[in-house]
Amino acid sequence: MYHIYLASCHKEGGVWHYLLDDQGRTSYLGKVKLDRPMYAAMDGQKFYVLLRQPFAGSAESGLLTYEITSDGELVNPGALLSTKGEVACHLTAKDGNVYVVNYLSGSVVKMPDKLVSHQGRSVHPKRQTSPHTHFVSYSPDGRYLLVADLGMDKILVYDQDLSLAATASVPPGQGARHLAFSEDGKTVFCVNELGSTVSVFSYAGGKLSLKDTYRALPQGYAGENTAAAIRTAGDFLYVSNRGQDAISCFKIAGGKLAMFDSVSCGGRSPRDFNITPDGRYLLCANELSDTVTCFARENGRLQRLAGEIQLPAPLCVLFRPV
Repeated sequence: MYHIYLASCHKEGGVWHYLLDDQGRTSYLGKVKLDRPMYAAMDGQKFYVLLRQPFAGSAESGLLTYEITSDGELVNPGALLSTKGEVACHLTAKDGNVYVVNYLSGSVVKMPDKLVSHQGRSVHPKRQTSPHTHFVSYSPDGRYLLVADLGMDKILVYDQDLSLAATASVPPGQGARHLAFSEDGKTVFCVNELGSTVSVFSYAGGKLSLKDTYRALPQGYAGENTAAAIRTAGDFLYVSNRGQDAISCFKIAGGKLAMFDSVSCGGRSPRDFNITPDGRYLLCANELSDTVTCFARENGRLQRLAGEIQLPAPLCVLFRPV
């Protein structure tokens, strides 16, 4: 049904390859051994993976490209390219163009060598003393690149040559982390790591306008937490919470959010999760328990399935149709 690719950010890690069948069962197919992969993306028959610190004597991160065979294997790695910054943590790829963000350096790169470094800070005394780019993706209309900067509390909109087109802000101290888009492309949802919130923006022609910000934790939860991943599927939105160790489930209606459930992730520190393109299954990468858990999804609700995948420090989940 789907190939699954799981990035394991560990010295003995790599990209694990599994198969997901139409009953939600997983089977192991193989592994490409790599040193601390952070995130990955696909574009046609190309598989791009970021490595945290692959160069001897340098703190810079690297980008490695594989070809994807008809069986879903990753083969023929290309030359390892520097991302020109430290702790590259997210990327997007389309029509052969690859964009990367370097978290620690606060920069965005159009590979291989077009670099833009952010300048600024926000109010958190430890986490926002400098820029920290955390996410990059094409805009819903495919015309721009949207970059979330946790250190600046901003979403920056660039054209495809990385000229700045517009900016928007989340409330101070919230820490913009990752973005998700509504099905019609008119709404952008930003999960805020530090505030454990979701900011909702209207989107049109490269411009973002903040509409509201919602709590991403259930009422009554008062423990420590940092929000992580965000995904949409039809009229539903999901956010993973590290600390609460759960996935919050929202209904989207008229650009507004209403939480209707909070489901245990089945592990510790759900760094990433993803939903199959047909919407039937959700796989959650629990970084600190070294597990990936699987959920069936029906009418927006999540039901934990038996079994789990075990691998060290999973950070990224990708699907590819068989």
